[in-house]
Amino acid sequence: LIVIGVLVFFVFMGLTSFTRIEAGYKGIKVDLYGDDQDIEVVQGWVFYNPLSSKVYRFPTFVQHKVWTADLSEDSRRNEEFTVTTKDGLSAQFDIGLDYKVIPSKVMDIFRTYRKPLDEITNEFIRTTVRNAYNGTASNYAAEEMVSKRAKYESDVKTKLIKEMEEKGFEVTQIAIVGKIGRAHV
Repeated sequence: LIVIGVLVFFVFMGLTSFTRIEAGYKGIKVDLYGDDQDIEVVQGWVFYNPLSSKVYRFPTFVQHKVWTADLSEDSRRNEEFTVTTKDGLSAQFDIGLDYKVIPSKVMDIFRTYRKPLDEITNEFIRTTVRNAYNGTASNYAAEEMVSKRAKYESDVKTKLIKEMEEKGFEVTQIAIVGKIGRAHV
């Protein structure tokens, strides 16, 4: 009877897993065999069956991301942005972004992207940021990108704050890091 009890316990433990979603995070528990309705926000200790469920953790505190040409910083590849100006020239620069997940939008974010936050950042948020900088650069001549840099960055930030909020993120800081350089042909 004891052997059967121990065996049942280990089978149960093998089919049950747990994790802890601590303060500063929102958890999403997803039924892998269900539909969009089988998603719930969870907090604290979460028990789940790893064969049929998965738990994602979304930090709700400020995240920092830098896209740079510096291969020793955040990535082993050149991630600097290249934009095209009103006069058809290209400019390159690094970008620093600080943002937060809006806690009440975590479920919407997961339903939209179905990925962990680091993947969302490197794919979708990067594209949104790049499009904001490139779209705004089309209103500036290459010389103005430098001489009116503060205005350019302000225009991008205004546009980006709105777009990111619609997607469930709050931009706390966005800026060109370092100088604006001319793209090499």
